[in-house]
Amino acid sequence: MAALMAPGSGLTPVSPTETLGAGCDREDVAYRFLVDDLIEPILHDNRTQDALLRQQVEPKRLEHWFGICQEEAKALVEEEAEQTGKEQKAAEELADTMKAKEKTQGVVLSGYEGGRAHWDQENEDEDVEEGQEEDEDEDEDDDGEDDDGDDDSGREMMDHDEEDEDVEMS
Repeated sequence: MAALMAPGSGLTPVSPTETLGAGCDREDVAYRFLVDDLIEPILHDNRTQDALLRQQVEPKRLEHWFGICQEEAKALVEEEAEQTGKEQKAAEELADTMKAKEKTQGVVLSGYEGGRAHWDQENEDEDVEEGQEEDEDEDEDDDGEDDDGDDDSGREMMDHDEEDEDVEMS
């Protein structure tokens, strides 16, 4: 029922007494069913259901319970609207806080500025350190020799093999 009560739903809840007699006359259903053989059985069923509803409206207090459901649905819609408003306000405040920090600290928290991706200061420092390590690695030629002309690849392999033997003996 809350969906019915939401603004712009286009639907209106109808109380049980307002539905009594609906679809019980030939004019109510003739436009939908052009064949008389279909109209009479449908009218018979609608009149039977209408009689059952009439018997239940008073003893079961259907109007009372309909009113309670309607009030609860309205309260739920109002609560959801209030919660949505609070969430939107919190999101706007967070965005404002991030923009203020970006301006005062010079750090782009959103990750993008002027269409370019930016990193925070910590990531920039890491990138600089990695770049220095890459420069050192470039000193070594593809043949495994350092600038001093020694071939260190075999020595590194031997050191690695000795470590494996120590582990196996333990």
